[in-house]
Amino acid sequence: MSHNRRALPVLLAALLIVGGVFSLNASAAEPTERMIVNVKRFGLKWKPKSPERIVLLRIWFSVDNGQTWKVYSETENPSSPAPVKVTEDGIYAFYTQLKDAAGNEEPAPIPGTAPKGLVVVDTKKPALVLAAPNNADVFPTLHDLRIEWNAEDVNFGATPIGLYASMDGGGTWSLIKKDLPNTGSYTWKLPSESSQLYRVRAMAVDLAGNSSEDTSDNNFTVDGKPPVSRVTGPAEAKSPVFDVTYNVRDIGGAGVKKVTLYYQMGDNKQWHVHGDDEDLTSPMRFQAPKGGKYGFKIVSEDRVGNHEPVPGDDTRPDMLCLMDAMAPVVQFTNFKGKMEPVMGGGMHSIQWKATDDNMAENPIMLEYTLDSGATWEVITSNYKNSGEYPWMAPNKGDFNNVKLRITALDVLGNKSVDMSDPFFLDSTAPDSVVEIVTWDEKQPEPELAAPPAKKDAMSELSSPEDLAMRVKAAVDENDLVQAQSLLDRAMKKWPASADFHHLQGRLHFKANNYNEAVKSYSEAVRIKPDHQDAHLGMGVAYLMLGNGAVTAKAEDKAVAYFRKAALEYEEAAKFPPDTWEEFFNLGYIYARLSNYDQAMTNLNKALTLDPSSGDTRWYLGQVYEKQHNLQKAAESYEKAAVAYAPGTAEREKAEGRAREIKSRMKEEGGHKK
Repeated sequence: MSHNRRALPVLLAALLIVGGVFSLNASAAEPTERMIVNVKRFGLKWKPKSPERIVLLRIWFSVDNGQTWKVYSETENPSSPAPVKVTEDGIYAFYTQLKDAAGNEEPAPIPGTAPKGLVVVDTKKPALVLAAPNNADVFPTLHDLRIEWNAEDVNFGATPIGLYASMDGGGTWSLIKKDLPNTGSYTWKLPSESSQLYRVRAMAVDLAGNSSEDTSDNNFTVDGKPPVSRVTGPAEAKSPVFDVTYNVRDIGGAGVKKVTLYYQMGDNKQWHVHGDDEDLTSPMRFQAPKGGKYGFKIVSEDRVGNHEPVPGDDTRPDMLCLMDAMAPVVQFTNFKGKMEPVMGGGMHSIQWKATDDNMAENPIMLEYTLDSGATWEVITSNYKNSGEYPWMAPNKGDFNNVKLRITALDVLGNKSVDMSDPFFLDSTAPDSVVEIVTWDEKQPEPELAAPPAKKDAMSELSSPEDLAMRVKAAVDENDLVQAQSLLDRAMKKWPASADFHHLQGRLHFKANNYNEAVKSYSEAVRIKPDHQDAHLGMGVAYLMLGNGAVTAKAEDKAVAYFRKAALEYEEAAKFPPDTWEEFFNLGYIYARLSNYDQAMTNLNKALTLDPSSGDTRWYLGQVYEKQHNLQKAAESYEKAAVAYAPGTAEREKAEGRAREIKSRMKEEGGHKK
């Protein structure tokens, strides 16, 4: 087949067919529907109305809707579609003129002839500006955010605008609203999910398919998470005016606006407001109204109004502090006034009375002096406040002005001292002479007492507290046989002791018998619901059972065990004191349950209790990865590496993970998560 084609130089016709292909009826009187394309090369699909062989195709074009016509190309033995190329955007009218093998030829168009096809060529992108939001602002969740834009294009439809949002700095996008007018505004209720990397994008698409987009100039923050704060000290104070230390961490990104200190007094559960810390920096000065026990709680608020709950009667304190500025009251109740000489080498009862609201566990120290106080010898120290001590007086000779001294300590180290009156220590045996006399009555001979029977140390179950200490010591020394023997005998005597059931749970746990451990811990909390150690022990046992189920690929069982572990840790967290392990394990468990918000909350609480923990920061990095926040994950891994000791495998692992994530972020444009 031969092709002879002549084209206008102005249109620069080409043989390559690209873009749209448009149907033209070679003998139709009515033009086809107008079509819009965003390319300058396209094809015209034509065919005769009746089947016959066409030997010539002449294509005419008009740029004034058929008022004037010019020949674009002539092609012998043509095929469909016919290629067309234009050099400029515009509206082009086309007319095809055919000639068949018999010599019949379709009439050429004259001025006013209707076109057979209209093509709008539009290759220009719309002009689009996103007017707002563009600033690095901070908003609360569910806030009404006004999005504004304007766009222009000659071939816009009625609703060419779509709005999109990203919460990872532009890495991924989701639709807000589509089919909006080219200029206007839209009120968007922000999501409930917090992020510091929100952006908005407007996209305009014209009828030719050309598109433009404009994105917020800066990330903005949507913060629905309150800060996490906790009082960290002190546990004791010797002055009514002292500093309360605390940690506060802002999670959502809005920044901390207010820190308020609340306190309880004694056993009263009512909370009182102490006031706000103006500089938002620990510590905060506190003045106690009186001596005694204080409970403290910090409540923080961020700049968009997210705040921790105000404490109620059932809220337990972050920290218990004993404020005691008063020394104990102590005095001897004997060795006062005029006394008979005290025999050296003899046993004498030293008696006293000591009182204090917060006396130490073993608060008493007794001393004596033989040189009017120049030097003192310790009789006993760390002795219980029993009110009496059996003293064997020294047998060092005769001394005048001998004195005793007693010191009493409270739990904060406040002390009081009392001294006895001086007395004579007589250590010299008297001289004696013998005189023979008549004895009228026979004196009875003294009876000798039998020596006491030797006691079996194992049988001395003096108190459940003493035995519990012995069992704990055996467990700590890994002497499980001795511990179980003691425990069996104790539980026969005190079957309703929660502590002994808890210790039995520890023994089962040591033997890796986690189901039996759960039973013993459960009995302990049945007897004593506020037994914190039993709740924690049960939580660890359930955690181990869950890990075993994961290994066995029993996912349903694992989830059930992890949920039970979380419930026990939550129950333990209701009772003071707070521990790092308590919140760290809760964070780990919630992560295993894919509850990443709860995991992050508890890991942050653990971090307030131990800011130097590399493990806490490592698992925070893991949670951030699960939430697709690579920037935060990399920061957490870097901080974990700093917390770990140099040269350790943990540090190398954290550094490697941080590098890997940063490399991925760089490949994805620095923002993609």
